[in-house]
Amino acid sequence: MISRRLALIGLVTLPWSTFPQGSNARAAFSQPFTMAAFAQALSEGRSILVEVSAEWCSTCRMQEEVLDQVRPHSDFWQMLHMVVDFDTQRDIMRFLRVQKQATLIVFKGFHEKGRSVGDTNEARIARLLRAGL
Repeated sequence: MISRRLALIGLVTLPWSTFPQGSNARAAFSQPFTMAAFAQALSEGRSILVEVSAEWCSTCRMQEEVLDQVRPHSDFWQMLHMVVDFDTQRDIMRFLRVQKQATLIVFKGFHEKGRSVGDTNEARIARLLRAGL
């Protein structure tokens, strides 16, 4: 059995290019929205961030950058991060009562704790996420 120290040394010696970067790093922290995964997370009482995003949306890209900066440096990394595709998941958007892309919704258990639309301010997004912890 490999010790933690040896495993850590192995990670440190890997070339930087082996680690996920850009959209690959984002994929490590988020998953596409599915009703089954959402329902399970709700029933487990988990903290959930739902991000409604569109590939063509510049505000969505700015929100993604803020989320990528905020989430790893706090307890926010523990939140389940689910992404709804604005262009293809209209049924999910109706279910969540979302009308616009660049919408962030935070749940804790079965309760919606907060939502924002079009906000790219780091402090306000962090406050929104904190409401779900």
